[in-house]
Amino acid sequence: MSVDDLVWNETLNVLAVAQQRQRSFLETELKLCRTRLDFGRLELAVGNREFAARIIGKVVAAIQAYAKINSAGDWIDRTETVSLNQLFDRMSAQELEAHAQAGTLPDWFNYTDELRGVVNEAP
Repeated sequence: MSVDDLVWNETLNVLAVAQQRQRSFLETELKLCRTRLDFGRLELAVGNREFAARIIGKVVAAIQAYAKINSAGDWIDRTETVSLNQLFDRMSAQELEAHAQAGTLPDWFNYTDELRGVVNEAP
């Protein structure tokens, strides 16, 4: 085995360990969020609404932050938009009429691809 192969294998091992530790950290953090939610529920049950609202608000903010971390551990802000004007411009007169009467979309329209910005060719 060459030195390059050894370095490559060690690099892969280090990355695998780092990913496992990251998953373990996030698992622990989510368990802590669950515990905080339980604590907030108990505070709410004893009538301490302001404190419960603060706890629950912090948990929601933490979960929203964790949702922005992708599987590679990168922080991402997801934005998804569909331009209705572009959709209508691509429709034929028959497709526009069908949409106006029944709310149907053309066969070539793939909702998930449109959200990702993939443009399917209209027939």
